[in-house]
Amino acid sequence: MGSFAGHAIPGSFFLLYGIWWIFTSYWYFFYTRNTNSRVSKVKLKRENELTRRSTLPTPCCTKFPLESLFKVALPLFGIVVETLFNWKNGVVLDPIKLHHEDDFSRMQHTTMYSFFLLSGIVDMCIYCVRLPKSATKLFLVMAFLIEGILFYFHTEHRDLLNQRAHLILTLCIFGCTICASVRMYCSDSLLLNSGLGFFITLQGTWFYQVAIILYGKNSASWLKDKMSPMYLPLALSWHVMITVILMLAIFIVMATLTKNYAFQKFTSLRKQRDVFARPLLDSDENLLPVKSNSTEVRDAETVI
Repeated sequence: MGSFAGHAIPGSFFLLYGIWWIFTSYWYFFYTRNTNSRVSKVKLKRENELTRRSTLPTPCCTKFPLESLFKVALPLFGIVVETLFNWKNGVVLDPIKLHHEDDFSRMQHTTMYSFFLLSGIVDMCIYCVRLPKSATKLFLVMAFLIEGILFYFHTEHRDLLNQRAHLILTLCIFGCTICASVRMYCSDSLLLNSGLGFFITLQGTWFYQVAIILYGKNSASWLKDKMSPMYLPLALSWHVMITVILMLAIFIVMATLTKNYAFQKFTSLRKQRDVFARPLLDSDENLLPVKSNSTEVRDAETVI
């Protein structure tokens, strides 16, 4: 774990996972709000509850566990990298012989990946086995909780800058844990779903920030400067601002697209209603069926 790449891999995982979660939570919100048919809306919400999954419905690949497969593939890749390769020396490690601090750090990260891998496997099990209610959500909460505990004790006997950087990371992780825990009882809340996406994205960007500070080109100057720990809260504020701006941009774009789609659908329905409701023109008389006068019908019957 003690390298730039060792922080970039989990950073990429959480960054992609967080953006995906933001997108799916917004799509679920706009879809259920703009659905014209009440039956379709109730069916989608009921499907989300009956499947008892921790993931949200997606606009594509509804019958394919795309998010679950993502949660299995990337942690599995991280486990292989952290277990077999030493980023520092470029040699294969023996996982049984743990004599160095970096070895313990790598095993901690392997454990973190393992719990997210387990959460992804449980998410995929719902497609073939009926699990208890909120079981998949509980495994996601457990994955974030274990990750937070591991990172809280990850920087023992290290310098102050390293401890503060990982402390902020731990706060982001416990934010994910709280949002994921409350989602077990309220899965349809936009604030909870987008809040979870916010903390996951913030966690991913902060992984990259830690990699730049501790293992970047100017890491030596960061470690020597006594004022460096004071920079971390400022950097965190910038990360929060960028993440919020990204979420607002995605929300505005999706709101505009769904509004235009709903407006076009409403306009087409309005035109159809106007066609049937407009007054009859002379040119339309040939299109209507000929109606016989009642008196003429009676006279014809009398003649017959």
